[in-house]
Amino acid sequence: YSSSKSFEHHMTLQRLLAWLPADQRKPLLQRLLIVWAVSLPIAVATWISHQSDGQPHRFEVSLVYAYAISTFIWLFTDVARFVFKHQLRAQGPFYWPPAVRASLMLLVGIPLGYVLGTLVGDAYAGWSTWDLWHFNRNRFAGMVVSSVAISAAFVAFFYQRAKAESLASQVTQSQLMLLQSQLE
Repeated sequence: YSSSKSFEHHMTLQRLLAWLPADQRKPLLQRLLIVWAVSLPIAVATWISHQSDGQPHRFEVSLVYAYAISTFIWLFTDVARFVFKHQLRAQGPFYWPPAVRASLMLLVGIPLGYVLGTLVGDAYAGWSTWDLWHFNRNRFAGMVVSSVAISAAFVAFFYQRAKAESLASQVTQSQLMLLQSQLE
């Protein structure tokens, strides 16, 4: 019974991830774990900055904001490039779209992820971050700019890593072709 239940869970997961190329499932989840790992220090820094302002702020509120915003931005940038690979004209094996289309995806995905993540954080905290615009525009602008900068850094890091992996794969293929030609 246990193995059949495990098989059912595996098949359900396979159906859920059918839109994603099989060789990209593990790397996508690894990137999510990296995003979540970086979200923790962001939450700590946010919490500390609120404490220094004298504003009462619970640590779990900072956690919810950091994880919600980073997860939504990850969904609208990293996951979206696979979901919309045809529209973005993203080619395998890593499915990074051409520069102009990638820029458009980021210009839509980062703000959308920020807004939705902020709404989740606001719902949890019981207040509206958008009210900050009226009370402290500099702090609001700082939050938006830092979120965009962190997101852009993540995308650049993952893009460069994928390019390096692609180049390494091309070198390996070239070496194999050279060996094959030498054998012939």
